[in-house]
Amino acid sequence: MSGDSIRVLLVDDHSVVREGLRRLLEGEEGLHVAATAGNTAQALDALETEEIDLALVDIALGPDDGLDLIKQISQRWPQVRMLVLSMHGQGLYGERSLRAGAHGYVEKGAAAEELLAAVRAVLAGRLHLETERPGLHESSGSEEDAEVASLSDRELTVFRLLGEGRSVRDIAERLRVSVKTVQTYRDRVRAKLGHENARALTHHATLWVARQRSGGA
Repeated sequence: MSGDSIRVLLVDDHSVVREGLRRLLEGEEGLHVAATAGNTAQALDALETEEIDLALVDIALGPDDGLDLIKQISQRWPQVRMLVLSMHGQGLYGERSLRAGAHGYVEKGAAAEELLAAVRAVLAGRLHLETERPGLHESSGSEEDAEVASLSDRELTVFRLLGEGRSVRDIAERLRVSVKTVQTYRDRVRAKLGHENARALTHHATLWVARQRSGGA
C-alpha cells in the first residue's frame, strides 16, 4: 500500500452516495479518498493519474457496466484491491464480481460497520462476502430470480440496461459492440426468460430493475 494512508477510489453514479461514502471512510484512521468517479471513463482516468490502493465499485454505473470495469482494473492494475458495493443481491452478483476480479461484495443496505469490516478484510488480503445473507449460489427463492441468475454476465447487463430504458443502439454504443450483437443478446435473454417478443422482455426488465432499486432483490 502507498504512503501512510490507504488511497481509495469511489466509483458510483450517484454523487450523494459518493459523498456519503467519502465521509464514512475518511472518518476512519488511515483511509483517504483520493478520487471519485461517476462512470467507467472517470474511474479509468483516476487510476491513470492517482496511486490507488482500494477501489469501491458499484455494479450499475448508469449505462456503464461495473463488471467490465472490474475486469479492466484487475487486468491493468492488479495491485488494486476491489470491493463491490451494490444495490443488487449477493446471490445474483457476488460470484460474478469475484470472477471478474473483485475481492469482496457488500450490499448497499448493509450497516456502516459491516462496510468498514469488509474494507478492512479486503485490505488485509482476504475475500469478503456477507455470510449472513443468502449464499452465492442461492437466489431469494423465486422462479424469476433463478431464471435471471441463469443469464451470462453480458446477457444480464443487456437485460439491466433494457430495464433502465436504454435503446438497443445506446446499449451497443456503451458496450462498444454492434447493434446486431446487442439484438442477439436480447434475443437470447428473451428465449431464456420465455418471452414472446422484445416488448414483453423490456416490460419484465423494467419491473425487475424497479424491484432491485426498491430493495426487493
